[in-house]
Amino acid sequence: MRAVAVGLVVLVLAATVVVDAAPALCAVAGLAGAVCLSVVFARTGPAGVHPLPAASVAGAAGFAVVAMVVDVFAVSLPWLPLIAPLAALALFGVVLGGLARPGRAGPRGFSPRQ
Repeated sequence: MRAVAVGLVVLVLAATVVVDAAPALCAVAGLAGAVCLSVVFARTGPAGVHPLPAASVAGAAGFAVVAMVVDVFAVSLPWLPLIAPLAALALFGVVLGGLARPGRAGPRGFSPRQ
């Protein structure tokens, strides 16, 4: 079930690229794909997993809004494509670093550094 859902989401996103869809359609396709994958993985995962946590919905919607704003205000800075991936990696590092602090217990008291 998971592989089929991932394959279908990838096909829909590839179709939006091939037909050169409008940015709003791409954002909606991305949000629908994120919701679809979240629900499918929660249904086939362990019991008690919420299919649509608020953080996931807020993150997906936030990324869609940022992508739309970037498309509307097309910034023509030649160095921006070089710095954007590094900024994204730095942001992920800051977020994950805060989640992986020593002594921070995870779900049900699990700590990865025990």
